[in-house]
Amino acid sequence: MNMKSVRTQQQIEQSLFFIATKKAYAEISIAEITRKADVSRTSFYRNYENKDSVLAQFWLISIKNLSMTLTSIN
Repeated sequence: MNMKSVRTQQQIEQSLFFIATKKAYAEISIAEITRKADVSRTSFYRNYENKDSVLAQFWLISIKNLSMTLTSIN
């Protein structure tokens, strides 16, 4: 994965989490996320299927990182 894609994904994640502090998850639109992240809808859909996939990828990476940390402790 190239650095631009990683940066775009980080912007999208951060924007989704920020907006989620202001309103219910179900009320958040892709348009709001992309506006806040300052990325195009095309960029969003190049990286994710929908807003649920943003969360799913975030949790998968978080769990993988936690697992690697725990493995390195042992």
